Amino acid sequence: EEALKEFFIAVRADSTRADGYKSLGLTYLRMDRTDLGIASYQKAVAMDPKDKNAYVNLGIAYHNARQPEKEVEAFEVAARLDPKSADVMAKLVMGYEALATTTQDSGKAAVLYDSAMAACERALALDPKNARIAVTAGRLHLNRAMLYTVAGKKADATASYGQAEKYLKAALELDPKDVSSAFN
Repeated sequence: EEALKEFFIAVRADSTRADGYKSLGLTYLRMDRTDLGIASYQKAVAMDPKDKNAYVNLGIAYHNARQPEKEVEAFEVAARLDPKSADVMAKLVMGYEALATTTQDSGKAAVLYDSAMAACERALALDPKNARIAVTAGRLHLNRAMLYTVAGKKADATASYGQAEKYLKAALELDPKDVSSAFN
């Protein structure tokens, strides 16, 4: 509450600077006041459209608010601003996955999963020793394999299971104690 008061003072003192709105946004998010956090970050990115971190935090806020379309948009902007950030790519994967799970259109979901897998591969290329991203890639391929199995597409399912195995083995090599990799 005290931080919020101080950031309000900062914004009133100079409402043309994005920093005050970013600080307000982060404070609101930490207070679980996601709607106000979103509004603050929207103002911040309007004032400073080249701040990757503001877009990442806005995307996280949209994720928390269960607004996957806006989440993906924010993470895509962050990825364009910093295409060499494995963390941003990992967040983009999270956004694509969230959007894919909410759509009722299986064709659109497939495209979103493809986008998630492509972002995962970019993230791994940027940070090949990141076990968390390797686990995510494995899980995405495993989910795809199960969908193919249900659809009766045995050859596609087999290929996806093979990709899942490759990524999950890599994740286990990077982090032998990772239970989710071993389980999957």
